[in-house]
Order: sequence, then structure tokens, then C-alpha cells
Amino acid sequence: MTQSWKVILAFCGIFAAGAVTGGSVSYYWIRSHRPAPPPQGPRISIEQFVRNQQELMTKKLRLTAEQNATITPILNQASQDLRKLHEENSRATEKLIQSQDSEILSHLTPEQQKKFEQFRKDQRERFEQNRKERAERARKQAPSNGAQHGRRMNEEPAPQPPPPPPAGEAHEKAPLPEPSQPAPQP
Repeated sequence: MTQSWKVILAFCGIFAAGAVTGGSVSYYWIRSHRPAPPPQGPRISIEQFVRNQQELMTKKLRLTAEQNATITPILNQASQDLRKLHEENSRATEKLIQSQDSEILSHLTPEQQKKFEQFRKDQRERFEQNRKERAERARKQAPSNGAQHGRRMNEEPAPQPPPPPPAGEAHEKAPLPEPSQPAPQP
């Protein structure tokens, strides 16, 4: 009887050790084989984003001049609204950080306060340096390099649709593929 409990206990111990080992190995294997995040393109201004959207809509939707004239003020207003919202959020964020810092400082010793202030100063300098570097990269990488319309730098440009047929001229439709044939890829 006591022998069977020892055997059962040994099997449970081996099972638990295997589960821990397998879980650990799986975790580290998955973590090491996780794909890298996609590269981020350069940040663009709100105005450039709106211009890109207008160009994209004009091309993809084949907007007429009249439609484009109607949509342009809508996009310009959206640009102004986005700029205002961005500025409001920036001010609110700065106010929150200042409030947080004041509260933190009240719990620190004078020596820690000096270190904390230096820490924040270093952070602001790094943030400003990164902002300048991003702006410089965005300035160097003009829209003609493929970074416009949400494309990544290493992607091929999207194929352009054929121009519409001249007014009054009938155009031939492309024959439909046979059901057994796969549809051609654009």
C-alpha cells in the first residue's frame, strides 16, 4: 500500500516537472521566434496626411473635378479640427505630467528631487532630439520615395488603374475567366 503511494507521488512529480519544463521551453521558443514588428514609416504632418487622403481618393474613386472641389473643403476642415485636437491633447498631457511630477516630488528627499529633476530634463532632451531626427528623416524622405499613402518603404507602388475611356466611346469589357481558371492577380 505504501509502495503504491510512492509510485503515484513519483509519477505526479515527474508530470509536474515535465509540465514546468515544457511550458518554459515553449515560452522561450515562441518568444524567440516571434516575427519582428513591421517597420514604421516616417511620421507626416496632419496637412500632408489630408493631402495624401485627397490624392488617394481622387485616384481610387476617380473623383470628378466637381466632386474634388466639394470634398476639398471637408478635408481642409478635418485638417484644422485634427490640428486643434492634437494641440488640446498635447496641453492636457503636459498638464497631467506636471501634476504627476509635483506629487512624486513631494514624496522624495531633497537629493532624490535633484536626481528626479535631472532625470526629467534628460528625458525632455531625448524626446526633443528624437522629434528633430524624425522631422529630418521625414524631410529627407519626400513622398516620391514610396512613403505616401500608407505604403512601407520597401513595398512596390500599387499598380495604377487604366484611365477611363473618352466620353462617348464604347469600351470593350475584358472576357471573364473560365470557372476552372483562377482569376488573374492584379
